[in-house]
Amino acid sequence: MGRFNQAIGIFMEYAFYHPDTFLIITADHETGGLWIPNVGTEDNVMEYSFVSGKHSNKKVPLKAAGYGVDALNGVKENVDVAIFLASLMGESNFGQAST
Repeated sequence: MGRFNQAIGIFMEYAFYHPDTFLIITADHETGGLWIPNVGTEDNVMEYSFVSGKHSNKKVPLKAAGYGVDALNGVKENVDVAIFLASLMGESNFGQAST
């Protein structure tokens, strides 16, 4: 198991025993796309290429667990995640939600 997975496990256990805790895992952007051949063989197992030199508008995954995160279900814009976090910290007038 990788270190990232181990860290998530520790945080999930903490959130389980502290019901007012939430955990959100996401990325701030997609990184341009990495193409890897569908079928790996001895000849092409190390072949890959980037499909873009820039960030794209691809959606990134958001996983959440714990207190209040049901509001994050479905597809969200990044501004909506920030507004959600601000609201959990008591801020009622933080930015404008996407439509």
